[in-house]
Amino acid sequence: MIRRERLTATLEGDFVVFLIGLRVNNLLKLHKWVPVARAMPRMIKELEHHPELGFLHAETWFARTIIVVQYWRSMPQLLA
Repeated sequence: MIRRERLTATLEGDFVVFLIGLRVNNLLKLHKWVPVARAMPRMIKELEHHPELGFLHAETWFARTIIVVQYWRSMPQLLA
């Protein structure tokens, strides 16, 4: 889905934006990259079920490089 409008959010206090990614150098070496690519959605789902951990939201982009942008309430909660 393409959103053409600008979107913003209002959040009281500080928050953390965490970028994590995976680059697929060889599509044929499935045993190297598929387990990692499959683990991230499960982790995100688990974090969404426990809001007390400080996880706010995540967005994922797929291309040769898979990027997940995560939003957290604080740095200590991200590091925990």
